[in-house]
Amino acid sequence: MHDEYGNYIGEEYSDDETSVSISYASSAMANSVAKIRRKEIAEAKRLDPGYNKLYRTTTKISGGEPVQKRVAIELYTCSDTPGRMIRSAIGGAFHSNYRVGKTDEYIFFKVGMATGECRGDTNTMYFDTPEQYEKTLNVKVSQDIKDNWYARFNYERKYREELAAMEVSRSTVIVK
Repeated sequence: MHDEYGNYIGEEYSDDETSVSISYASSAMANSVAKIRRKEIAEAKRLDPGYNKLYRTTTKISGGEPVQKRVAIELYTCSDTPGRMIRSAIGGAFHSNYRVGKTDEYIFFKVGMATGECRGDTNTMYFDTPEQYEKTLNVKVSQDIKDNWYARFNYERKYREELAAMEVSRSTVIVK
């Protein structure tokens, strides 16, 4: 079927208002499905023992005036039990190759929240860098702490690279 200009419009084309109501109905249904999905995700987070929602007040300049705004921050804590997988503070992902209580901790910026805001038994969080911690919680970390962390991080990274190179050289087989 073609319209008056010769464009193909399909067999089911209708020029009345029924297509609009169907579109509206599908849009409303998509919104309700999205709402249900958001509720399910919120429930899953609530059941996660490492999930924490902290609130901070931040000051932003709006129209030349400072405005304070309450901001929710979603973070994940990690168990202090040695041998457990390290969990990312931001997304909650578990790092299967890195363990608590080992030198693996040197790869992350480890923070203990002593404010009492974290629920459960744990309050330890592992950030990728001190800057990630600063940006997430809107705090400042002293340059000495950053320098010490980067020195320890770089030493650990160099050690792991040397260890990996030794493993490769040890596993090299020479066939004559």
